[in-house]
Amino acid sequence: MSFIGDHTLRLGYVLGLTPKHIIVRPKNWSRDTKIPPLGLEIYDEKANSIGRITDIIGPVFKPYFKIKPSRPNLSYSSLVGEPLYTMPEPRGKGMAKYSKPTGKNMKDKRQSSNKSRFGKTSNTRPYSKTSKPTDKSPK
Repeated sequence: MSFIGDHTLRLGYVLGLTPKHIIVRPKNWSRDTKIPPLGLEIYDEKANSIGRITDIIGPVFKPYFKIKPSRPNLSYSSLVGEPLYTMPEPRGKGMAKYSKPTGKNMKDKRQSSNKSRFGKTSNTRPYSKTSKPTDKSPK
């Protein structure tokens, strides 16, 4: 049974192994190729989960992908030279759980939390170190 189909995208071929990562090099890479996001699940040809992308290293036009194995105690030496695949990202309703708050939303949350703690909306604390100068020199 082969996992290859309309819903899979070939990430590349396993170039080598390190003690904690699998290194994958894409075979056909162009400027128009979309870089997969960090944390994306990676599979072999039989739909077995191999791990997740933890880092993208190397030249911009032909990068290497570092995959953290989902089961680090297994031997992945049989994967060297084999292709690995990704599934497309979820669209529609599932995107809400992957979205991150924007900077504006974070600022609003910070201001509301300061208001509840200090009774005002500024980001300054009521008692700062510079509010009362103290002379700590020995007499």
